[in-house]
Amino acid sequence: MALGSKKRGGSRVPIALAATALSTVMLASNAHALSFDTDDAVIKVPTTSACPTLTDEPRAYEAWFNVDDMEVRGYYDPLNQTPWDFPKKIAQILCGARQNAEIKIGMYFIRAIGTMTQPGLKAGADPAGSLGSRPESDPEVIYDALEYLVKKRNVKVGLVLDGGSITPGSAKALINRRLLTLAGITGIPKTAGGKTDGIEWCSNGCFNTNSSKTFPYAINHEKFVTISDTIWDGASGSARAAASAKPAVISSSGNWARSQIRNYWQELTVVYNDKKLFNEFSMRYDGMTYCANTGCSKNTGFPTGLKNTLYKDRNIWVDPSIRGTDSGRGTFITFSPQPSTVVDSYIAAFDNVDCTADKRIRIAMFKLTDSKATKMANALASLKKRGCDVKMLLTQQGGATTISKTVINLLKKAKISFKCTAVAMHTKLILIGPATGNNGRALHGTANMSTAGLRYSEEHTITFDARRAAPAYKDDLRRVYGTYLAGWFELSQGAKTCK
Repeated sequence: MALGSKKRGGSRVPIALAATALSTVMLASNAHALSFDTDDAVIKVPTTSACPTLTDEPRAYEAWFNVDDMEVRGYYDPLNQTPWDFPKKIAQILCGARQNAEIKIGMYFIRAIGTMTQPGLKAGADPAGSLGSRPESDPEVIYDALEYLVKKRNVKVGLVLDGGSITPGSAKALINRRLLTLAGITGIPKTAGGKTDGIEWCSNGCFNTNSSKTFPYAINHEKFVTISDTIWDGASGSARAAASAKPAVISSSGNWARSQIRNYWQELTVVYNDKKLFNEFSMRYDGMTYCANTGCSKNTGFPTGLKNTLYKDRNIWVDPSIRGTDSGRGTFITFSPQPSTVVDSYIAAFDNVDCTADKRIRIAMFKLTDSKATKMANALASLKKRGCDVKMLLTQQGGATTISKTVINLLKKAKISFKCTAVAMHTKLILIGPATGNNGRALHGTANMSTAGLRYSEEHTITFDARRAAPAYKDDLRRVYGTYLAGWFELSQGAKTCK
């Protein structure tokens, strides 16, 4: 993927990223398996009469970044409302939902209708905050897909969002105005019963039963979507037995908002027809919505799977284990909040590395905070001593809230190679693999290396290992590992010393 300078809206857009000469890694990233529905190479978007989706059945694991969109750096041109390809692709995945399917969405925050007043608009000319505001054209294509599915395929849609300060009352009003007015959106039935409106809000996190005044605070930091059944295998009929359903799970580093999609480097992964992984996320959603409605001081409304898994630690419903998914997939899932006594999933992964076989360690982490920095630095220092080639990318655009001087000093003391990216990134990506080739493992999801991300807030980390996968899935994991690695190299271009 050679990046250069392009023009959008008549203005020259500078690019901090440079082309990188990579052999097998770059070839793997360019061999995109997803067959999005296009018209003259332009990805189609949903309309009132059509919901374009993949033209071929996807592979078991698919992934992409918003790097292609960032070639034109759209946020430098805030008046250009053309939606980026990144959300168009999400919309086409959603459009793969089968008749009568359920879509469950867990998200930190979303944005709808409009957020910023356009230049030249007179004060008071738009009291409702929509006519003259910059539209959320990127997530709007996603909402169009949901609207089509609700009206045309009887799909049930539910959302659970964070109800804290990230979404003020004015933003909630715009979200409700856009999504709750869709005919037929009545939401996924709550586990505990009662009225459903399709949108639930967690306060101080979902599984945290402490008062919002109790420190440390928690948030619902999730970014996932489950689709209970899809149409891509070409099976006929509007409904079929649950055993033959082919579900999909979307895991992403980015929230559905123009600011997230255009201002930060983001990653998105689709896992297709992994029934155990789907069930894990589906139960997670049910538990989060139950807590949003009841406070979940008791687990009586949890799905059976959560009742058997979660327990209270510090008045928080925690998940202590890493679980494998469908047989042969080489894939595992970890959720937060985690107990205070467990080894963090990232540290556990580093402890199990054989630097003879897995020499190359690459990390792209949005946030690394003081409380977890010592453990991370010590773990990376151990890897370095064992002969691993360790390189880390961090984001400093958020200032001390993303990487502090204490963290920088710790990494320097451990002699760990690290730089801060030229382009703000939001990924939480760890790659562990051989010095050459793509036969490695990857950790991706929503959790930063922070106390909040691993102990208090709702998060997930998906791990896959190509060497532990059956032949039917091995090539898919290798290909996605190559996509991730190529993305890391691309992101590293123009990286500078952290200040």
